[in-house]
Amino acid sequence: MPSRSQHYSTPMQSSSHECSGRSVRHRSPDLPHPHRRPLPAAILLLALCAPGLAQAKLDLALERSYAGVYSNACGDRNALSLKFYDDLMMVERGGRSVTANRIRARATHAGAAGAPDFKTVIVGDVKGGDGLAFVLYHNADGLFAVIDGGAQSLAPLGAGVLGQRLRHCDPNRNALPGAAVAKGPQAPFDLLRDARFKSGFNKAFGAFARERWVARLEGPAPELKQLTFDGVQYTLASVCKPHDCGDNNLVLLYGREQGTVFGLVQQHGRKTTVGDPSPAMARELDRLWQAEWRRP
Repeated sequence: MPSRSQHYSTPMQSSSHECSGRSVRHRSPDLPHPHRRPLPAAILLLALCAPGLAQAKLDLALERSYAGVYSNACGDRNALSLKFYDDLMMVERGGRSVTANRIRARATHAGAAGAPDFKTVIVGDVKGGDGLAFVLYHNADGLFAVIDGGAQSLAPLGAGVLGQRLRHCDPNRNALPGAAVAKGPQAPFDLLRDARFKSGFNKAFGAFARERWVARLEGPAPELKQLTFDGVQYTLASVCKPHDCGDNNLVLLYGREQGTVFGLVQQHGRKTTVGDPSPAMARELDRLWQAEWRRP
């Protein structure tokens, strides 16, 4: 099995097609796997251009199994990474990004035919581009996504993106069913098991208690992160409302030593800070929210 940092440098197939009344030029990688065959351009184009053959949205079970952030350097914001949850699909590198919408999942992928570790492929439409696809594999080494898609879509990120194989940043997602997983909180809802967090959370977010996704921190979410602000260490958590991430989402900072929770909630497109943050903390929350939820 290739190492997690290996880049698939492969021959490309190029062809032009019509999709939704526009000309689409597609380049498809030949992924080097003993059971994988070159992906015909027409088949990937069908996956990208025929939403009637795929789910309109990602279902919750699929999100819980595979969604989140993938990177081979999870702590480096400039490193190549991808993420998807609900209605967001994005590839980022060095401050540049490519975003897809109309996201759906397909159970088959010609380029992964016969691969025992293949799970699914996530596809989306790129405005003015020729689509994105994340081909997902899960084995004893972890949960991986191979970046696929047209050269036009990926061009803003520079060379060397197509075919990159990235590992999920959440240890719980990387573990195979039945395998031991990392201890301690890994997802936002895990924090609710911490009595100090729950007390501070209820105090800060009490006004949103009637919103199930807020009260339970339930929905698509990246992995928890650790950061230091003004000399205090915080846990950063982000979560959004299932099937409505664009207008309903939040970020929060939890200072365990102090038992304090500060947050910024966007509900129906309107942002509110909670936890009585200082002006400096409010600016930091907005910066973190912009980085996580604002689309290019």
